[in-house]
Amino acid sequence: GSEGMSLFGREGITLDIPAYPAEVRDTIGAGDTVTATFALGLATGAAMADAATIANVAAALVVRRMGCATTTPDELLRAVAELETAW
Repeated sequence: GSEGMSLFGREGITLDIPAYPAEVRDTIGAGDTVTATFALGLATGAAMADAATIANVAAALVVRRMGCATTTPDELLRAVAELETAW
């Protein structure tokens, strides 16, 4: 969402991930996008923080479109690369 997301660890550690900028047109499918992208990240061996960051970016790309939209791997890779250069 507009406030980003938070990860809560077993030992009480919280990691807040800021929202990726997006002009929201439609939120349909955003939660599904986060869930699927986060799970895929974990399944491929990404750290939880990295998987959550990528999922956050994927959702931001999806909400820019009307309806139940998707993002492509190339589009997601470009957005993550832009995010990394901004940090």
